[in-house]
This record gives sequence, C-alpha cells and structure tokens, in this order.
Amino acid sequence: MLHFSKQTYTTENDEWMNYRSDVFGPRLSALLKKLHPAQMKQQKEDAECDYFNEEWWKFPVAYFTNEGLMICPDFPHVAGACRDPEWSVIPYRELTKYIDPRLKLTLP
Repeated sequence: MLHFSKQTYTTENDEWMNYRSDVFGPRLSALLKKLHPAQMKQQKEDAECDYFNEEWWKFPVAYFTNEGLMICPDFPHVAGACRDPEWSVIPYRELTKYIDPRLKLTLP
C-alpha cells in the first residue's frame, strides 16, 4: 500500500527485491525517523531492538489502527520482542502522501 516509487511490481522478482532494499526500506525508515525520532535513534551495537537499522523495515507487517497504519519491523525470530513496538504508527494525515493513487482508498 505504501508507495515510494512510480514503478508497479506485480510479482516478487529481482526488481521488486531491489526496490524493497534500495527504496522502500530506506524511505520507510526515514519517515519513521521523522515521525518518531526518539524511538528511531541509533542504538549501541549490543542493543536488543535497534530500530535505526533500515534492514528491519524492508519487509514490515502493517495493519490499520484508529491512529493510522501500524508498521511492525521484520526482526529475526530471536528478537521477537522487538517486532511489535507500540509507537511505530504512521498517522492517517501523513499516510495519504504515500498511498498509490491507483488504489482509490478512502482513509479516516
């Protein structure tokens, strides 16, 4: 649903994987750093949940809440406690800037 490129991908191929790694993950991470700077600040190397790392934002789980789109990072299984932060919401007013207009979604 979030749209950081004009390109459309219909299958999970190399171009799609490159988009997720080179465009989607970094731009989503940058957006969350703007919206939630305290939670997204860089941690020490041994920090359990380093949300600053763009790697965790390439393939997030997302769902709608009353406040906006909740984005859950894709941490490995051993860091499962980091997968569901309470703060990682993109408010609807911000979200409308990034929705593919072809989807014709109406948000609250």
